[in-house]
Amino acid sequence: MTGDWADKPIHTYGFSVRYSAAIGFANIVLAGSDKWANSYMGYGNYRDKGGKVVLEGQQIVDAIEKDPYGIGFALWQDSYAPKCRMIAVSAGDSTNYVTPSWDTLFDCSYPLHNHFYWYLNHKPGAKWDPKVREFLRYVLSQEGQEVLMRDGKYLPLNADLAREQWKKLDK
Repeated sequence: MTGDWADKPIHTYGFSVRYSAAIGFANIVLAGSDKWANSYMGYGNYRDKGGKVVLEGQQIVDAIEKDPYGIGFALWQDSYAPKCRMIAVSAGDSTNYVTPSWDTLFDCSYPLHNHFYWYLNHKPGAKWDPKVREFLRYVLSQEGQEVLMRDGKYLPLNADLAREQWKKLDK
């Protein structure tokens, strides 16, 4: 940096390094390294005095909002947009910079995304245990996906992927 920024420290913010979001970020951006900046501030969910859950992402955004020399990563939430600027990034040496948005996260074109998979021990062609099947139907339902999003770490499945998983349950 040059000018007024030349001698300013950059403060980094993100998730607790033990969270899957931080591990995913480290795998993509730090090539699997666990060497975070000494000044890195990691945040985790907590309950305030009234019992309300304060999401780590909100804490990260609030810290960056107050710090003109701050940069960080948090999982996408619409409420963050007015408080800080989302930046476009590219994968590797690519010059195809992509800005985070619901669309680029859902279609996985934004390079800093992470997939989570569930694996079930189910014999192909066998009937599903009714309890397991009902639980999976709930997880794939709109209500289940909304609960997943409220945690603040996960996005819902896009419609095509959800339909694909529903079909597997109906076999």
